[in-house]
Amino acid sequence: MPEPPTDHLAKIQHCGAERASAADCESDLKIEVGDSGRHGGVSARAVLTSLALIVAMCWWITYSEVRTGTTEITCTALPIGAIFALFVVCSLNAFVQSVRPAAAFKPGELATIYILTAVGSSVAGIGMIGFLTPALANPLWFPFDHWKEMADAVPWSWAPRDQEAIRAFYVGNSTLYTWAHIRAWIPPLLVWGGFLLLILFMMLCFAAILRRQWIENERLTFPITYVPVAMTMSPGGFGELMRGRAMLIGFLIPVVLQSINSLNWLFPQIPAIPLKPTAGGPLDLGPFFRTPPWNALGYFPLAFHPNTIGLSYILTTDVSFSCWFFYLVRKFSEVWCVALGWRTGSGSSAFARMPFSSEQGVGAWLALAALALWIARKHLAAVWRGAMRPSEANDADEGMSYRTAVFGAIACFAGAIAFACWGGLPLIASALLFGIFGAYMLALTRIRAEVGTAWNFGPWVNPPEMVVRTLGPMNFSTHALAALAYHGWYNMDYRSMTAPHLFEGYKIGEQGRLRTRRLTLAMVAAVVVGILCASWTVLHLYYTYGAGTAKVNPWRIEMGQIPYTRAASHILERDVGPDFPGLTAAGVGAAITVLLSIARTQFVSWPFHPAGYAVANTYITDLLWFPFFLGWLAKLLTLKFGGMKFYRKALPFFIGLILGDYVIASLWTFVGIILNSDMYRCFPN
Repeated sequence: MPEPPTDHLAKIQHCGAERASAADCESDLKIEVGDSGRHGGVSARAVLTSLALIVAMCWWITYSEVRTGTTEITCTALPIGAIFALFVVCSLNAFVQSVRPAAAFKPGELATIYILTAVGSSVAGIGMIGFLTPALANPLWFPFDHWKEMADAVPWSWAPRDQEAIRAFYVGNSTLYTWAHIRAWIPPLLVWGGFLLLILFMMLCFAAILRRQWIENERLTFPITYVPVAMTMSPGGFGELMRGRAMLIGFLIPVVLQSINSLNWLFPQIPAIPLKPTAGGPLDLGPFFRTPPWNALGYFPLAFHPNTIGLSYILTTDVSFSCWFFYLVRKFSEVWCVALGWRTGSGSSAFARMPFSSEQGVGAWLALAALALWIARKHLAAVWRGAMRPSEANDADEGMSYRTAVFGAIACFAGAIAFACWGGLPLIASALLFGIFGAYMLALTRIRAEVGTAWNFGPWVNPPEMVVRTLGPMNFSTHALAALAYHGWYNMDYRSMTAPHLFEGYKIGEQGRLRTRRLTLAMVAAVVVGILCASWTVLHLYYTYGAGTAKVNPWRIEMGQIPYTRAASHILERDVGPDFPGLTAAGVGAAITVLLSIARTQFVSWPFHPAGYAVANTYITDLLWFPFFLGWLAKLLTLKFGGMKFYRKALPFFIGLILGDYVIASLWTFVGIILNSDMYRCFPN
């Protein structure tokens, strides 16, 4: 007899109830899918279905996020759009299973569909193609100081150069489908699309190199994968999963709450129920602390995101505790610095930046990346030997051969450096840029593999800005600063970054026993289709409605201005050298992360997780700390008073919170598209 869904979901995160050994965790995370994964996974029909979904999702993402300004369906680490698409496919598949079982998708095929749609649709989202086109055109449209100078400094093919094509892009009431407009965008999209493929293939090589270390050796739990694994590989099937009473109750709670708030948006006479944080809103505690030093708390919001509460219940208690605990430490350290008089304006500029939370975050992320490599040093040595002597490599089950992965990563890294040098950035600065970027991507994925945050922002100081602070503005020419500014678009917001989805794809593939080589090729195809479709839909929309008009969400245009604003300010800082106070603070953040990691290995009951400290020193914990607290508290009380048995019974309820939140938020985006109107944003804020 198949195992009941409740027990299955409990086994997914039995190791999350308390800190357990890696071996215990791995035994619980295994899902018995028989041969259906190995032989029914990366099939032609699953891949073709996925690619068709990616095309449709690129359109949906563009019109939902850019045109109507509803919920950002690519903003979450567990992608809203991909989960909704999987929900629809699984629902239809359950019906097909009941009438014609032989025609239904197998569990491995459903897992493949999720992996590929998550990878492909992420390219269209926040921080990716959604930021690219405005960032390339902005310096040639807005008449700000030094912007045109920076645009002229980079290679001709890096940006559209036809002024009429740029004017139509911002004004709208036009069409993409004229030769002049298409011709203006072909060179920059080919250049930057090729560059995006380069850095994403580099991350895919990293994933292939580290797959065995993270999944088999360290047995990281990858909490982000739990929901799609439960939806696609539950022994009783998707229908039985959704029929559970706890699941249905959890599912309906966000459906009701988010629908009430969406109706309030359309009909203000309907009372709203505050769930998300807004500055100065009913859930912002900051206005209650107006007198010094407590006013240093600033924006201090509560939030009740059902999906985040559900996700934090899945996490180990040390992880969820660390996320909200270190956030409070950060906030109250700012109060302490004001109380000591360091931030009153009378001291030095370095003291005014205390406690250097932004820089601490940089150090923590860099240390996480370094620790991940240090822990994997024996595995990396084996990978290197396998790359040098392919006949002796144990890489038959890897996504690509070790030789391909190692030399592919090296070639892509060198290619990225050469690309930046072509734009006018000196060699040392180029190497530093992609060294920091690669470390951030590694840390981001490591955080996702251990913490599974609902949203993921990078450190406040992104790689281009960190390069300037490390070397000093005085050592950069206008040409070099322009080149750095043009690398700002993919470093502004990591919420939709594709790299973690590649690692998570291998984790789900291991769960479903998918052929990793075929999965790798399919993920590459998903990225290519995503880049092509996202570029087309974004340009089509902006030429129709106008990127500079009130008919579109202006946020992407504004984000595309930030790199050039920063570069213009650095042009005026010819006497400013390296940021030694900030670099020192980054060193402190790195040291704290290393010490937390060492303590975690030495003390079994150690409650602080280094990844929680890294996450707490980013912007996203302002939005997530209280849901993390609620999920942690719910889990703590469940285990204390009900034990493991009650924890397992309650788990489907929290999975339902995640699914219900995602499904109803997605459905309301279609209402916005149909009404051609702005709608209530269920999340993030």
